[in-house]
Amino acid sequence: MTAILAKLGYDMTGLDDFKDPWHLIGRNRDRITNFAKEMGIRLVNEPIESAKLEEGYFDCVLLIDIIEHSLNPRILLNRAISALKVGGLLPIETPNCVVLAKRVMLLVGKSSNPSVYFIYFNIGAYRGHVREYTVSELR
Repeated sequence: MTAILAKLGYDMTGLDDFKDPWHLIGRNRDRITNFAKEMGIRLVNEPIESAKLEEGYFDCVLLIDIIEHSLNPRILLNRAISALKVGGLLPIETPNCVVLAKRVMLLVGKSSNPSVYFIYFNIGAYRGHVREYTVSELR
């Protein structure tokens, strides 16, 4: 989405701490960095919680598939909001924890969470979903 908006002429800044295990596979980190450069996206190698962002600078802060990974979403949301201009937008996209497919999995005795093997035998710290939200919780 960031690349599409950049191509449409918006000034885009992306934040990523590059600490997920898949960032370290092959040249994934270099590919992301090079892609951002090609698209004209300023890429900051820090998590939003600690990034040095100017307050009231951005017209819009996108939290696309981020909040469900946060151990402390209040800090994440406070940082995002403080970076916004007055009247700015904060679109949030996240998996829906009560979507029908997940309900059906529960009905047949399966977990809608990541595999326990993925969590316990993951390389490095687990950085998957901490919590998924319902629409009413996001509102």
